[in-house]
Amino acid sequence: MYFLLDSKLEQFKDKYNHLIVNSTPIDITDCFLSLSENRYICPYSYGNLEFHKVFAYVVFGGIFAEKYAKNTQGKIIRNERNLPIIKLPFSLEMDIMSILCILDLKNTSLHEIRKALIVTDEIQGYRRWHIKNIENKLKVFHPSFDPNKDSAFIFAGLPMNVYSQMELNSLWLSQIVSRGKHLFNNMTLHEALLFNKVFPHKLLEGDIVAVQERSYMYGKRHHNPHSIEFLKRKINLYQEVILTHTIEKI
Repeated sequence: MYFLLDSKLEQFKDKYNHLIVNSTPIDITDCFLSLSENRYICPYSYGNLEFHKVFAYVVFGGIFAEKYAKNTQGKIIRNERNLPIIKLPFSLEMDIMSILCILDLKNTSLHEIRKALIVTDEIQGYRRWHIKNIENKLKVFHPSFDPNKDSAFIFAGLPMNVYSQMELNSLWLSQIVSRGKHLFNNMTLHEALLFNKVFPHKLLEGDIVAVQERSYMYGKRHHNPHSIEFLKRKINLYQEVILTHTIEKI
């Protein structure tokens, strides 16, 4: 199992080592404000945007994979509950992106929404005007941003929580494109401290049930088992760092 994940990490690194990850958080909350209705319209999971905020960070040089399955007419396939069906089997890009999208770091890729909205009016609570607003906002901060070549990852919640989630998510992506499978060689104290801010204590102790439950879409048909392995190996590194740091303090 380790060999398969390591192989995918190496393939992704070789294909996307040109990526530039800019981890600076950009507040895009106002992109969800409907001027005609004078209220926020956003995915239900984002909560009340009077209190929560929506942030994004930008990645230059990749737009990654399509998330949803389409029929021969190019329309998104939906199940009996009218929910869009995720495309299987996963591509290399979807394998890696879903590893970065575990429960505590849950995010939305700009292009999983953008590509879907070409053939549907609404997806995951997003409308087409959301994407237009977001792209315009990102260009204010990054004039060279090109939505046909570049991407962004979107997070929502209380700023005190979201900042740490974004930082860890962008750190992992940077590690994958620069180190591939060797990202499991070691962990810095800074990354370990981010773990303390992001993950619950039970997970940090290495509880396997907690690891499974927080992996990508655990228990669903499109669950990615690589996300369990990735998280387990990261938790092992975390425990080594914390133990070493504790011993040094004694």
